[in-house]
Amino acid sequence: MMTVGQFARMTRLSARQLRSYDALGLLAPARVDPETGYRYYHPRQARTAVTIALLRSLDVPLPAIAELLVADEEGAERILAGERARVAAELAARERTLRALERLTSERELMPYPVETAIEPPRRLLALRGTSDAEHLHADAAALVARLGEALPWAVAPDPPVVGLYPLDLDGELAFHVGVEPPAAAGEAPGAPPAAAVPPQAREPLPPGVEPLDLPGGPVARVLHVGSHDELPLAYFPLLAWLQERGHPAVGPVRERHLDDPATVAPERLRTEVSILLHDTGGTAP
Repeated sequence: MMTVGQFARMTRLSARQLRSYDALGLLAPARVDPETGYRYYHPRQARTAVTIALLRSLDVPLPAIAELLVADEEGAERILAGERARVAAELAARERTLRALERLTSERELMPYPVETAIEPPRRLLALRGTSDAEHLHADAAALVARLGEALPWAVAPDPPVVGLYPLDLDGELAFHVGVEPPAAAGEAPGAPPAAAVPPQAREPLPPGVEPLDLPGGPVARVLHVGSHDELPLAYFPLLAWLQERGHPAVGPVRERHLDDPATVAPERLRTEVSILLHDTGGTAP
């Protein structure tokens, strides 16, 4: 048996760290003297102590460390793979933040998006519905777009553009849609009913989950975002500020029309049109 001091020196850990591991239930002393309260460790515990310290230095969460200490080889590989994926996602988020900061720095303007008004025709989409929350909305929307492509193989941006409909309020569970407008047949106006507009390969019964969704037409305020989809929140702020300055209510859903195929266009050159339908409440003219 080794005293706390001896064990700490052998593992190059502090007595405070060892007390913390004990309190967290990760590494209890091999023996505690009932009279003095002195704690003793067995040399065989050194590997566990060093492993905990290494994992903590890598910011592995405590619950994951606790699982690793009792996991078999297969379980340990699964846990470490999950941690690697978590760190990769955090790194990607940091890189997105860096790109957004670089963009704002290079353009020397906090909201470098001119807002324009236009008349949007009514449209009928073939759409999938999804639910998410504010933290996972971006990833869940991307997954739903992938599902839409599998369900409707003919629906590949930019013809037709993929359209996303998202709520403005991001509290609680969020319902959203992604869809495509079937290409109009010769002589048909945009937004024609699916029976006339859907191309031959899509005139079969719709796949499960895919439903027609009608979007009303009318005046919209819109901006054009050029860049990664991760940076789309940058385009929302000037659009919403424009509405507020002119007395227009901000009423969702926000429409995102993705004009390019991410499989063939570089992320920094992707074009996305972000728009909000204007409601006539006496707002000032643009």
